[in-house]
Amino acid sequence: MIETPAIMVLEEWKTDFINGVELSSQDQKLAAQIGGEKGKVTVEEMKGRIRVKAYSWVGVIRFSQFEIHIVPKLAGEFLGLVRMLEIVSGIGSLRRNIGERNLLVNSKNNLFDLLALLLSEACEAILQKGLLYDYIEVEDDLPFLRGRLLIKQQVRRRAERVDRLECRYDEHSSNIIENQLLAAVLIICGRRVTDPIIRRKIRRQAAIFSSVCSLENVNIENIRSSIVYSRMNENYEYAHRLAWLIFDSSGVKDIFLTGKTKSFAFLLDMNQLFELFILRFFEFSLKQTEYLVKYQKQNPMVIWDYYKQRSYKKIIPDFIIENLNNTLSPMVIDAKYKLYDLKKVSSADIYQSFLYAYVYGADFQSTNALIVYPTQSQADDQKILQLKNLKGSLGANIRILGFHIPSALKEIEKNEKGAMSELLINALTNVPHFN
Repeated sequence: MIETPAIMVLEEWKTDFINGVELSSQDQKLAAQIGGEKGKVTVEEMKGRIRVKAYSWVGVIRFSQFEIHIVPKLAGEFLGLVRMLEIVSGIGSLRRNIGERNLLVNSKNNLFDLLALLLSEACEAILQKGLLYDYIEVEDDLPFLRGRLLIKQQVRRRAERVDRLECRYDEHSSNIIENQLLAAVLIICGRRVTDPIIRRKIRRQAAIFSSVCSLENVNIENIRSSIVYSRMNENYEYAHRLAWLIFDSSGVKDIFLTGKTKSFAFLLDMNQLFELFILRFFEFSLKQTEYLVKYQKQNPMVIWDYYKQRSYKKIIPDFIIENLNNTLSPMVIDAKYKLYDLKKVSSADIYQSFLYAYVYGADFQSTNALIVYPTQSQADDQKILQLKNLKGSLGANIRILGFHIPSALKEIEKNEKGAMSELLINALTNVPHFN
C-alpha cells in the first residue's frame, strides 16, 4: 500500500492498491484507454482506494495525483529493457553514458525519462555534427523571378500586377522531415519528462529543432513511410528509432497542443519485445551452424475448408528453425512472455504447440515443438509434454524451456556464446524420442 502523493513501483503481473485517492475525469478516460481490449493495465476505483493490476505491459502511467511505474522484472528492470530494445532495434548501445544510465535507473525516474535521456544524447550527437539540410520545393510570390514562373497562378491571382511573381523553386532548407520528426517528439518529451536535468536538455534541443523547421500542417504518421536512409542522413537513424518508440508507445494524439497534459501513459508490450529479442538471440546463437531461423512464416494450407476448397484459417508460428542439411524436421517455436516458472502452461498454448508439432513434423517420430518463456533464475528449467491417443500411443512432443534474459543479454553484448545458446541448440538437436 502507498499513500499519495506518491509513485507506485509495481512489478509486471502484480497487483497493489493506492489509498485515499480518486480518479479525475481525465484520469478515468486514461484508465479506460489502458484497460481496454488488450488489457494493458487495470486501474479501477474501489472504496477509498485504487486497485492497480499489471500484466505484460511496462512503463509509466501518470495520473493527476500519482504515478505508476511498472517494472520489467524478468528483463532485468528498466536498464535490461533498454538493452533489449537496442539489440532488437539493431542500433547498438551508448556505452559512453552507462554510468549516467545506471544513476537514472536507480533514482526515482521512470522508463519514459530513461528513453528521453537516450533521445537527448542522440539529438546532441546530431547537433554536434551539424543539422541536415536538403533541397525542398517551394511556391511563393516574389518581387523577382526565381526558378519557374507559375503562369496559371500568376494569371489567376495577379493578372494586372507585375511587382509580385508566382514562382516555384528549390530552396536549401533545414525544414525537412528528418528534423521535423525529432522536433515533434522532443516537444512530447519536454512536456512529460519529470527529471529536471533531462527536461532542461530536452527543451533546449526542442527549441533548436523547432527553430529550424516548421510543424505546421505536418502529419507525423506520413513521415514514417517517407524517410529513406542513405549516406546523407544515416546519422539520424538511431535518433529516429528512439523517436518512433516514444511516439508509438505514448499513444500521443495531442503533440501540437499547447500546455501540459497531466495524465498520460507510456507503455511497452513485453510480449512483442520478448518475441523479437528471441529472434535476435536465435540469429546470434545459430550463426555458423546448420540451422536457419524463419520469423512468422504464414501457412494458409493447414486448416482447410473441404466444401469451399480453400484455406479456412492461417497459422503463423513465431519461429520455424530449419535444418539446412535436412537431417532433422523443422522445429516450430513459440515465445510466450508468461510466468510459466510459477504456474502451469495454459491449455491454449499447449493445444497450439501440439498443432504446430503435428503440422510441421515429417513423421510421428519427429513431431516436436518448443515453447520458450522468460524465467527469473539461470537454472536449467524445462519440461517435456507428450501427446497420447486413447490407446496410449504417443503422437507429439512439446519441450517447454525457461529462458533467462539477463544471461542472453550478456552473451550478445560480449559476442560469446554461452549457457543460453547451448541450451537452445540442445533443444533443437536432442529431441525426445517416442517409447
